[in-house]
Amino acid sequence: MNSVHLPNFLIVGAAKGGTTSLYYYLKQHRDVFLSTVKEPCFLCFDGNKPTYEVGRNTIFDFEEYQNLFKNSEKCKVRGEATAIYLYLYERTINNIKKFIPDFINQKIVIILRNPVERAFSQYMMNVRDLRENLSFEDALKIESERKTANVSTDFFYVDRGFYFEQVKAYMDNFKHVKVYLYDELVENPKLLMKDLCQFLEINSDFDFNTGEKFNVSGRPKYKFISKLIRQDSFLKKMLKFFLPKEKRKAMAVSLKNKMNSINLKKEKMNSETKDRLKDVFKNDIEKLQQLVHKDLSKWLQ
Repeated sequence: MNSVHLPNFLIVGAAKGGTTSLYYYLKQHRDVFLSTVKEPCFLCFDGNKPTYEVGRNTIFDFEEYQNLFKNSEKCKVRGEATAIYLYLYERTINNIKKFIPDFINQKIVIILRNPVERAFSQYMMNVRDLRENLSFEDALKIESERKTANVSTDFFYVDRGFYFEQVKAYMDNFKHVKVYLYDELVENPKLLMKDLCQFLEINSDFDFNTGEKFNVSGRPKYKFISKLIRQDSFLKKMLKFFLPKEKRKAMAVSLKNKMNSINLKKEKMNSETKDRLKDVFKNDIEKLQQLVHKDLSKWLQ
């Protein structure tokens, strides 16, 4: 195994917690090499294709995974961001130890969002992508049935929000684990990025552009626009004749974000549902608070 072509830090989740923002912000830094594909998912699947539909960028072959980090030698740190690594922590941790020789020094970055808000945001993401036809309440009622039927983990709105065991597993297995909160990213993204640079041991005076929002959720005003946006190839084909590959990717992401901001409308969770979910997560949040030494009282207000 060639450790040069393997990551020495991982952003492992949580989904809808800000991992996409961290990925694109870090890509700006000259000392950072991030995999050419976001969410490769290799370390949780390792050649074992699940029966449910996975993202078009999912990688199952180790050699192909290594290729994501080609030409990364000049950068001080190499990483990737896959949000499902937090929820599927057992198989991911096993595969980190299996495939990354210097796993003991692997740096793990976790960013957590209020699990009640996270659940609804993930639901709205599926609505945005035209994958969810049920109401939030009806989707919660059949979540256990969906789990039994082995559907995509994207539909496990509640189960993915029990962070305590997920975070504890990473803290138990790795020496370098950094936990952030989504609220910290929203309130002061530049301060969070400065701290993250210090954790990664790279220049922390870098001036990140943190103005753009990524992976926003909402209900589409026009479904045909959502279908168009989901066809990434359409956006890239539009730019193919004008820009080189990397700039084309960045422009496609930016265009996708702008189209989403125009086409999506925000919705609020039912207050009774919110209160019920707070009770569901209360015990886990209290344990997590002690584990990560962060004040999570706002999540229960």
